[in-house]
Parts: sequence; C-alpha cells; structure tokens
Amino acid sequence: MLRVLILVSILSLSLAACGEKEKAKAPAVEPSLTAPKTAETSGPPPAGKKAPAPRIPVAERAAPSPSEGAEAAPGEVVEKMVPLRALAPVAPHAEQEGDVESEAKRFRVAPPESAAPEGGEELLQAAREQTREARTQVDKASELMRRAGKQTEATTQEVERIARQAEQAREKAREAQEKVTRISDRAREVTEQAALVQDEARAVAGQVQGLAGQVRNVGEQVLQLKTQSRQVSDQAEAIIDQARQAIDQVEKASAQSRQSTELVEQAARELAESVSEILRMTGGAGAPQAFEEL
Repeated sequence: MLRVLILVSILSLSLAACGEKEKAKAPAVEPSLTAPKTAETSGPPPAGKKAPAPRIPVAERAAPSPSEGAEAAPGEVVEKMVPLRALAPVAPHAEQEGDVESEAKRFRVAPPESAAPEGGEELLQAAREQTREARTQVDKASELMRRAGKQTEATTQEVERIARQAEQAREKAREAQEKVTRISDRAREVTEQAALVQDEARAVAGQVQGLAGQVRNVGEQVLQLKTQSRQVSDQAEAIIDQARQAIDQVEKASAQSRQSTELVEQAARELAESVSEILRMTGGAGAPQAFEEL
C-alpha cells in the first residue's frame, strides 16, 4: 500500500512538473503584445543614423499569411489569442527580423517558426485543465501521503509496541530459560545426590546384611550359651545338691564328732580319775611322769 501511494505521489508530482513546464513555456501575454503597435513617429532620426524599422504588433505577426487566404491590413489587431510558443513567423524582412528576436528574448520565447494552428486557445485551456487536474491529484496524493504518514506513524508505533512486547517476551523467555537451566542443574545435582544416596543405601544394606548375619551368629551363640547355661545351671543344681548332701554329711559327722569328743572327753575324765585312783593306791611314785606321757 505504501509503495502504491509513493508511486501515485511521484506520478502526480511529475504531472505537476509537466504543468509547470507548460506554464513556463506559455507565459501570460502582456497587454503590450495584444495592443496594436505602430511605427514610432516620435521624431526624425538623428543625423547619420538609419531610421529604425517600424515595429509590427505581435498580433499582426500571428495573423495568417496572404497565401493562406487571410486578409490583414497593416495595423489591424487580430482578435483571436494564440499561445506565444505557437506564433507563426512573418515574411522574412531584414528590417523586422531583429525586432522579432529582441521581442523573443525579452519575453523568453523562441522565435516563431510556423503559423499558429487553429484551436490553440483550446489547447491552452486543455493544458490548464490538465494542470488543475494534476494539482488536484497532487493534493489528493498529498492527503494520501499525509494519511499514509499518519498510518505509517501509527504502524511504526504499533511495530515499536510489538517490538517492545517481543523484547519483553524474549526477556521473559530468557528468564524462563535461565530458570529452566537452574532447575535442570538442580535436578542434575539432586540426581547425582540421589545416586550417591543409592550407593550409600546399597552400602548400608550390605552392612545391614552383614550385621544381620552377625546377629544370626550372635543369636546362635546366645542359643548355645543358653543351652550351656541350662547345662551349667543343671550342673550347679547338682553341685548344690551334692553340697547339701555334703553339708548334711558334715553335720552328721560333726554330730558324730561331737559325740565322739564327748565320749573321748568322758573317757579321758574317767581315765584321769582312774589314774588318780591308781596313783593314790600306789603311793604316787612315778605318777607325774607317767601322767604326762599319758
């Protein structure tokens, strides 16, 4: 759309430039060109100089030649206006050629080379109409350019807004990517830690299995110890029973020993009494030594 508007604007400007060139080539005719011009009779020429040729009005110069059937008396004004660029040449006269060139230079118009065609005013009017249409098109193109400029500005603002949104989206995406990267790194660390924990768990499981085997061995040893303890307990009970029996026997022996001691003591007393009686009976000779031996 913008390219089409630019092309239309360029075309309109080209048409306007063409209209300006047409206007430059066909300037407005001054009243001095349309008014009849007669030979200057202000006075006689100075001595030694040739009198200047009479100036022929431009309107008379634009009139058709007698060869074409038109009759124009000298000094007569042609009513029909023709563009200066289409003025017809007059018959070549030595005294008039310089005036035509001077007038052409004065109004910046090239010397006419052909007779004015019929309908020159219509051509000028058509050129003016085309110029007006070109100006209208230029105005329309300017309005379109202005609208296009506004639309372009709005589009530019929209593009800038979309660009800002895209930049924000890229920033958010970059932040999200960074978060994902951090989460991935954290997940990798957690995975590595989980692998280490699994290795430690397997090691601990192996240790637990070893401890379980040791516990089973200890249990078996405890069972053996319990069995041995029961055996020892039985043996201890048997020893205790034997000790009781021995104590009973000792007690019995002690009782018997006490009885024997009493019997011995009684026998010793009886013996001592018997010895004393014997000594008294014998008169006591040799009794102490024998008693001591006894």
